[in-house]
Amino acid sequence: MTTITLKIDKKTKAGKLLSSMIELLSKDSKGVEIVQTTTKSGLEEALDDIKNNRINVYKDSDDLFKKVLNV
Repeated sequence: MTTITLKIDKKTKAGKLLSSMIELLSKDSKGVEIVQTTTKSGLEEALDDIKNNRINVYKDSDDLFKKVLNV
């Protein structure tokens, strides 16, 4: 099975046509499936990192560079 990701602008004529064709094929055929994916914004990812305690704290910039450069 091949997965293809498309960005369709449903405001355009071509976007409307392609969207309706995909919807028609997914209803009539079991070989085509529409999978909705959502992407998180940078802020949502940052809040998720904070919520799951995936943050780093450094005393100052020297401490940061020591950790990054493994010195």
